Amino acid sequence: MSVDSFLDGIVRELSHRLSQLGDTGARRAVEDEIALLTDYHLAGMDGDGFERCIAMLRAGRSPVRLAATSPQAIGDELSARWRLRAHAELSPARN
Repeated sequence: MSVDSFLDGIVRELSHRLSQLGDTGARRAVEDEIALLTDYHLAGMDGDGFERCIAMLRAGRSPVRLAATSPQAIGDELSARWRLRAHAELSPARN
């Protein structure tokens, strides 16, 4: 799975989550995450570049010119999902 496909899936999930939220701080955090993940600077990124992006977020910095409400939380979530995806791709298919 490409980084773009991975991000598209996360953005779809976040958009669904956003539709369920009222006007709260949680809504602002999800909006920030969607804006950050759909920034054109992330398009076409390879796996190594994406891992650097995650490291920046986990360090509290945005990898693009957008401020995010909680970059560490975004980085932690992306890191966990990226590792799960990598593990699933490396695991042999089970019937």
